[in-house]
Amino acid sequence: MERCNRLPNIKLPDSLTYIGEGAFWDTTLKSLTFLGDVPEIPPTSLGEAVTLGEPETIYYCGSGFDEWVANYPNVNWVKQ
Repeated sequence: MERCNRLPNIKLPDSLTYIGEGAFWDTTLKSLTFLGDVPEIPPTSLGEAVTLGEPETIYYCGSGFDEWVANYPNVNWVKQ
């Protein structure tokens, strides 16, 4: 996913294992859904977006998200 800056909602498959640097930069992202375990992701990739208030809600069902939930308390985290 590159230069997809007008996607308000993204669902990431359970097969996803890596998200590249800046994947969520400059988006209109309102919700992000992880259908599997936490993928490998550079801290700044998600951090840049969260700093800008995007996404508002992150849905997750897999494992490994505890550190993210603790590090980004301004996001509405919803465990499914």
